[in-house]
Amino acid sequence: MSVTKPHANPSPAGSFSSLQDAVGADLDPHNDLKAQTQDLAQGAPTPAPASNSVKPSTLLAFASLGFGKKPRTAPRYTNEPQAVMNAAERAPGLGSLMATAQRNQKRLTLLKGVVPPIILTQLSAGNLEQGVWCLMLKSPAAAGKLRQLVPAMCAHLRTKGELVHDITVKVIQHQG
Repeated sequence: MSVTKPHANPSPAGSFSSLQDAVGADLDPHNDLKAQTQDLAQGAPTPAPASNSVKPSTLLAFASLGFGKKPRTAPRYTNEPQAVMNAAERAPGLGSLMATAQRNQKRLTLLKGVVPPIILTQLSAGNLEQGVWCLMLKSPAAAGKLRQLVPAMCAHLRTKGELVHDITVKVIQHQG
């Protein structure tokens, strides 16, 4: 296929004498449509056609309709297994929840020398809000003992770098 010289007045589709002259040009699939149509309109040489190439006339027609770029592809999902913890950390809402749970678990491990081991195994950590940490357990007797240890636990956590000024102890009621 030979390319004819452009007329003195270029056609609206570019510097080709007709759209048929531009048919079959092999275009770079990584460039966006707008850049490719600008190259065609400026008279870039057309290489030999490829069997699966995009036709410039099609690109020019899409550009005239207002389409400038190729659509983004959908995110790719792989069938590779992921650890639940890794997936949860990457999720926006779950990531902060996981970080809070890890900080609470770290605080609980810091209490090992202060709280008796039997009570420590029953503890559940709640939120730390404005320096007040909530601890929960099922036994009212263990909660009473833990309330006596609150000043010692707060002082111990502060020496370890935690900003805990007070601890609230709550008893979890059995549902049934």
